[in-house]
Amino acid sequence: MPLPLVSAIVVNYNGAHLLPDCLDSLAAQEYPGLEVLVVDNASTDDSRAVVSRAPMARWIGLPENRGLGAGYNAGAHKARGSLLFFLNNDISLEPGCVRNLVAAFKPGMLAADPLQLDWEGARIIHGAQRFRWGWRYFLRPIPFMDPYQDTGTLQETAAPWGCCGALMFDRHKFEALEGFDPAFFIDYEDLDLCWRGWLRGWETLFVPTARLRHRVGASGITARRQLSQHKNVQRVALKCMPPGIIAAVFLSGFSRAVATACRGRLSGSLLWLKAAASNLRELPKILRQRRQILREAATTPGALLKRWRRSWDAR
Repeated sequence: MPLPLVSAIVVNYNGAHLLPDCLDSLAAQEYPGLEVLVVDNASTDDSRAVVSRAPMARWIGLPENRGLGAGYNAGAHKARGSLLFFLNNDISLEPGCVRNLVAAFKPGMLAADPLQLDWEGARIIHGAQRFRWGWRYFLRPIPFMDPYQDTGTLQETAAPWGCCGALMFDRHKFEALEGFDPAFFIDYEDLDLCWRGWLRGWETLFVPTARLRHRVGASGITARRQLSQHKNVQRVALKCMPPGIIAAVFLSGFSRAVATACRGRLSGSLLWLKAAASNLRELPKILRQRRQILREAATTPGALLKRWRRSWDAR
């Protein structure tokens, strides 16, 4: 049986200093059926020249910086593979990474999530995604849910979502979900897509035999990214979560914004308010998305949340 073609889609923005390690690691993969696409979000550095020196990489230039999810979607549109491997530009794969992810795919799977090490390879920074549940976590971005990395689990296991820094998808299911929501500039796009997949009954699987190193923080945290984080966590709740979680997201976020303003950090509070105002303007569209998601779902957001709560509480 022939191996499936894998399309590795690297989104880049001013990453000329990061791309060589990433592209070299893709060229060294122990997997014969691999194509590489670099989607560039209107870089102003020498990224294109770096890519031109990588024989297996194809350049896809965008006219503006559309963010991570929209960049991934643009690459998926041009890709030929039946498996889509979305990658940040600040990673370096171990030689068997692609091979082991492909081997883990089975019917009913949406995505395969590799293990991530720090850049020195000394410690695990992304394991099986979990979350703790309880009132003590009310002030988390999604209240009651405290996400953490289960670095002690080194066997394949289902996870509520994977990390979009490096995540492989079944193309058919990715397209059925209409890909990443382009309204998410950066952050939470992986939770949104994987959670929508779980609502359809499609699994995200953590695959610890597939490994890579990640230069975490290379892209930095800007005001634009902070605004995107606030907007996206509100949006994923409105689209995919039970009504009680939606109310808690906005109550908790408003409480944090007030507390931040009282500490004299008005700019942080204004970012949250700006995100809420943006989502309020787009609320009719978001509610239409929610209705479509629920029409196509095999379960409800509340039942899915209870499933993961029971799973983690039993540990």
